Amino acid sequence: MPIKFLCSKRSIIFLFILTTVFLFVGCATNLTIYNRGQNYLKKGDYENALNEFKQILERKPNDPYALTSIGISYYFLKRYSDAISYLKASKSADPRMIDAYIYLGMSYEQQGKYREAIREYDDCIKLRPEKSIARKIEQRRVFLARELTRAEVKEALQNEVKLVSDIERIPD
Repeated sequence: MPIKFLCSKRSIIFLFILTTVFLFVGCATNLTIYNRGQNYLKKGDYENALNEFKQILERKPNDPYALTSIGISYYFLKRYSDAISYLKASKSADPRMIDAYIYLGMSYEQQGKYREAIREYDDCIKLRPEKSIARKIEQRRVFLARELTRAEVKEALQNEVKLVSDIERIPD
């Protein structure tokens, strides 16, 4: 009798409906949590945003939207190392997450890692973001390239001063 029940048309339809309801409720729950997290982000309440997005990761550990949003929250909390960790994970989960590249570049900038920031911005441009965003990224990239050159010139001058001061120590 149990085998007959499992194979009946009604039981198959019932299982299909039950599965659909569970999937819908699960997706709707994640969507609701995601929307709450986005609202907290917009309000600047980054701690609560983190809590919401981390709930999504408990159910779906590689959700690129939640990972990116956590990274953004950490960026605004000035916890750049944490931001970098989550934004890298987001890129791994979905290499098309433009915001992950942008905030990863900005996090590297805050740490003074201009080469890494430029690399992220270059990779972001390859994804062809909308023109206004691409223009801003390119401007930022040019600015960082100049800053990087300025830092290299400063270091070279310091090395030259050190070499000149060591001339007196050179034996005849």
